[in-house]
Amino acid sequence: MCIYSSNNYVGEIGDRAAGKGVANINPAYNDQMDSWWNETNSKARWYYDGNGKGTCNNFAPGTRDGNIGVNPSDELSSWATNGYCK
Repeated sequence: MCIYSSNNYVGEIGDRAAGKGVANINPAYNDQMDSWWNETNSKARWYYDGNGKGTCNNFAPGTRDGNIGVNPSDELSSWATNGYCK
């Protein structure tokens, strides 16, 4: 699972293995994600706020998004690779 600061998978800001709980993004990269890929078989999610708080969005297994769009752009503060939003 990888997240990127720019569209089309440019500027990697984080990568995590499947099955990991909520973690805050490095503060230097807070609110910068614009694209991602999840080439694992694991459900994953990300949050607008730190510590798994705020709006939650899913990263479906085996999918990618090269441009997440305007509204969720530059919002990621924490993420997990062990399940979907509740």
